Amino acid sequence: MNNITQALKNLTRRGQHNIIKILCLGIGFALASVLIAKLWYEHEYDTCYPDHDRIYRISEKISRGSDPEATYGNTPGGIATTLKKYIPEIETATRINPACNDEEMKINGERRVKGNIYVVDSCFFKMFPTRILEGNADEVLAKPYYCLVSRTMAERMGGNVIGRKLELTSIPGLTMTIGAVYEDYPWNSSFHDYDVMLSMTTQRSFSYDGQDNLAGNDRYYSFIKVSKGCHPEQGDFDNKVNEIVSKFLALLEKEEIKFSLKFTPISKYHQEDSYFRQTFLMMMILAAVILAASVLNYLLIVIGNTVTRGREMAVRKCYGAMPRNILGITMAETLLHIVLAMMLAAALIYACKGSIETLLSTPVSSLFTGKGTLFLTALLIVVFIVSALLPGRIYNAVPVTTAFRNFTESRRRWKIALLAVQFLFVSFLVCLLLIVNSQYSKLTDFDLGYSYDRLAIVNVNQIKGEKRSAMVTELSKMPEIEAWTAVTSPLFSNGGGNNIVDPETGEEMFNATDLYMAGDNYLDMLDIKLRQGRGFNANSDSLKEMMVSPDFAQKLKNEKKWKDVIGRKILITEHSQTGKDLFTIVGIYDNFHANTALDDDDRPTMMFHSDPYGSYISYFLLKFHDLTADNMQAVQQRLQRLYPDETIIVDSYARQLDTWYDSVKHFRSAVMTAGICALLIALMGLIGYVNDEMQRRSKEIAIRKVNGATAISVLRMVLGNVLLTAVPSAIAGAILAGIVAGKWLEDFSVRTNMSPWLFVAGILAVVAVIAATVAANAYRTANSNPVKYLKNE
Repeated sequence: MNNITQALKNLTRRGQHNIIKILCLGIGFALASVLIAKLWYEHEYDTCYPDHDRIYRISEKISRGSDPEATYGNTPGGIATTLKKYIPEIETATRINPACNDEEMKINGERRVKGNIYVVDSCFFKMFPTRILEGNADEVLAKPYYCLVSRTMAERMGGNVIGRKLELTSIPGLTMTIGAVYEDYPWNSSFHDYDVMLSMTTQRSFSYDGQDNLAGNDRYYSFIKVSKGCHPEQGDFDNKVNEIVSKFLALLEKEEIKFSLKFTPISKYHQEDSYFRQTFLMMMILAAVILAASVLNYLLIVIGNTVTRGREMAVRKCYGAMPRNILGITMAETLLHIVLAMMLAAALIYACKGSIETLLSTPVSSLFTGKGTLFLTALLIVVFIVSALLPGRIYNAVPVTTAFRNFTESRRRWKIALLAVQFLFVSFLVCLLLIVNSQYSKLTDFDLGYSYDRLAIVNVNQIKGEKRSAMVTELSKMPEIEAWTAVTSPLFSNGGGNNIVDPETGEEMFNATDLYMAGDNYLDMLDIKLRQGRGFNANSDSLKEMMVSPDFAQKLKNEKKWKDVIGRKILITEHSQTGKDLFTIVGIYDNFHANTALDDDDRPTMMFHSDPYGSYISYFLLKFHDLTADNMQAVQQRLQRLYPDETIIVDSYARQLDTWYDSVKHFRSAVMTAGICALLIALMGLIGYVNDEMQRRSKEIAIRKVNGATAISVLRMVLGNVLLTAVPSAIAGAILAGIVAGKWLEDFSVRTNMSPWLFVAGILAVVAVIAATVAANAYRTANSNPVKYLKNE
C-alpha cells in the first residue's frame, strides 16, 4: 500500500513523464480493447444456442456440365425435412424463408412500423430457443395468419401487442395476428434482426409455396440438429445423402446437373466467408499493432527515465532496499498507470460510442460481455507483467556506486530498438491506409458500364397495380424529370439466376443472371447501347419479350446451332409456368457489370419486359435534368401528396450504390484511426527520446558549438542519428504492409494496383513527420548559448 501511495505522489513528478505514459496507454487500450472485443464477438458468432455444436446449416453444391462447381447458402424448402425423414442421426430439422426486408406494416390499419419478416416452420424455436415473453410460440407457428414479434419490435409498436393486427403494405389484404412476443436474439446471432416471424402455414396465401420442394425455389435457410457424436461435415452420412439425392433428384442427373449438399456447423458458417476471414485477420493485426505500440512506448519512456531514476534506486539500495522492494515499486507504479489508463480508455470509448458503433456495426454494450471481457482481462494481466518486470529488472541492475558518481548510462540501444519497432508500426499502418483508400476509390469509381449520375430511385412496392397510375401521370408532368422507367430492382442488388430451357427437348441448357423486369426506355435511361434488335417500348403488342447480353446470345447460338437469336423463343425457369409459356428475344444490349464491383459474377444476363403496373415491379427509376437535393425533395413532396397514407422516399442511385461498399469504407476508417493513434503514440515516444538525448548530450553539443558548429550542423547530426533508424524501419513497415494488403485484396474481383509510388509516398510521409518532430524538439538546444551548459564545468 505504501508503494501505491508513493506512486500516486509521483504521478506529477517532473522528469518521469507519467502523464504521457498514461495517455499513450489509454489511447492504445481504448482502440485495442474495442478491436479485440469485436474479434471475440465475431469468434463467438452463433454460439448462443444450446448444443450449437450439433446444429448445422445446409448448403447446396451445384455444377452444370463443364461449369465449375458453385456453393450456395440457400436450398429448396424440402431438403432439411426430407433428410430428417430418412437419416435417423438427425434429431430436428427446420427451414426459414426470408419474406420481406425493412417492410412497412400497418398496426390495426393505422400506425406504421418497419421491420424484417421471416417465414419459419414449427420447429424453429425447438432448435433455436429463446425466452417467450408472451403467448405460446408453438401454437402460433401452427396457426395460419399468426405471427410472433421480437421484444424490440413490440416496444416500437408501443407495447401490449398480443392480438393486434399487422398488415403488410406491399401485400394488401394479408393481415397477421400477433400471438406471441419473444426475447431478442443476441447481436452476434444470425437471427438478431428477425423482427417478425410468420407461420409457414400462411405462406401459400401470399406467395409461391415451395416449402416441400426438393428442386427449385432455392431460397430457404435450412438447418439440422444431429445426435451427439455425429459429424456431418466429416462425411458421417454422405452415403445416405447421396442415396436420397439419387432417389429424389434423378432428373438433375439427366440434365447433367451435379447436385450435392454441404453441412457447416452454424458457429462456423459466418466465419467461412473469405472476406470475413481476411478482415478478421486484418483487425487482429491492427489490435496487435496498437497494443504493442502503446506498451513499447511505455517501456521506452521508462528506459529513458533510467538516467534520472538510476541514482534514486541506488540510494534506496544503500538504505537496504532488496530486489523485491525495487520490483514492488515498479509493479505499484505500473498497476496505477494501467488502472488510470483503463479509466481513460473507458472515457474515450464512451465519448466515441457513436463512431465506434458506426465503424463496427455493433453496439458497444454487446462487445464487452461474456468471455470477451475475460479475455481482455487476461491480456491486461500479461501487459501488466511485461510492463512491470522489465523496468524492475533494469532498475535492479543499477549499481549502488551510482549514488556516489555521475550516472551516464543511456541504454541507447534499447531506446533505438523500441523506436525502430514503433516506426515500423507507423509505416505499416500509413502504407496500409493508402492501399485500403486506393481500393475504396477503385470500387466507388469502377465503371459499371452504364450511367447513373443523374438517376434517383423510388420504392413503389407498397403501391400496387393500377394505384400507380397517378404516379405515372404525375412523373410525366414534372419539369425536374427528364425520363423515368420501372424495374424489379436496381442493377446493384441483383444476384439471382434462372435456367434457360430448350423448348423442343425440355432440357436446361445454362444458367443466367436474371435482372427480372424492366420498363420502356430502360436502356436509354442508363445509356446502355443496343447492339442488335430493339429495346422495350410501349408499342409492343406483348409483354412476353426479353433482351439478353452478348454472352447470353453466344451461349444460345452454341447450344442450338443458331446463326441469330433475335426473334427466337425460349423457356425460362420461374418465368415460364408451362412448356408453352415462351419468351421472345427482341434485343441484344452491350455488356455491363450487373451487381456491384464487389461481385465477380460473370454469368450472362437477361431482362424481361413489364409495364409499370406489373406485380414484379418494385422500383421506379427517375432521370433528372439536374440531380440536386432540392429537386429530389420537390419530387418527393409531390409524390407524397398523391399517396398521403404511404411513405415515399426519393433517393440518389449513386448513394444507394455506395452503401454496398460500406464494409470497405469502415475498414478504411479503422485503419485510419489505428494509424493516427500509432503515430501519436510513436511521436510521444520520439519526443521523449529526443529530449533525453539532447539533455544527455547537451555538454557535447555546447563544446561543438564553441568549436564552430552551427545550429544547422547540430540539427543535422541529431536528425542523422534518428533517420538511420527511421528510414530502414519505414521501409520494413511498407514491405510488411504490401504483404498484408496483397493478401487482403485477394478477395476482391476488382483490385487496385499496388503502385510502388504508394509505398514511396507512405515512407516519405512517415520520415517527414519524424524529421519535423525531431527538428522542432532539438532546435531549442541546438540554438541555445553553449555557456548555459558549460558554466558549471
